[in-house]
Amino acid sequence: MPINQMNSTFTAPQATAISGAFTTITTNFPFAVNVNKEEGNKLKSIDNKRYPYVQRVMDIHIVNFPTLVSGFAGTAAEGQNDWTLIKQLDPMIASVEVLREKLVDTRRVAAHELYNFLLGAYEMAKMAAKNNIPGMDVVVNDLAELFAGQGNFGPTDPTDPTDPTN
Repeated sequence: MPINQMNSTFTAPQATAISGAFTTITTNFPFAVNVNKEEGNKLKSIDNKRYPYVQRVMDIHIVNFPTLVSGFAGTAAEGQNDWTLIKQLDPMIASVEVLREKLVDTRRVAAHELYNFLLGAYEMAKMAAKNNIPGMDVVVNDLAELFAGQGNFGPTDPTDPTDPTN
């Protein structure tokens, strides 16, 4: 991976537009439901194996026999609303999953690059502290906890590359 692959930020208008888009989605989805894990485990699902059956019932059987389940498991109109909602949500979920992956991966790469930057700053601060540069002990002490126990990041006693005696 290149040293600084990201080197990007959102412009203020881009960040505002993205936040606004999420607000628009939330505003236009007032019936959104949130279930906890226990509730979610109790919900029946329509997975890929069941989808063709659902499709036939909703697109053929209920159309031909609208009173087939009226009242017992909801009305045909309620079933059609659920079916329409599922068909509306499926492509939205796919888009959100792609976007989420991009967001998470981009953040991971930016965090990786930032960590490497911090590591470089820490190593340079240790070198500067060794050469008695004022204030560098404060920087080294502040960052030491971040890198403690993280493995070997070079010599424990860094040398000054500009010193001809090293």
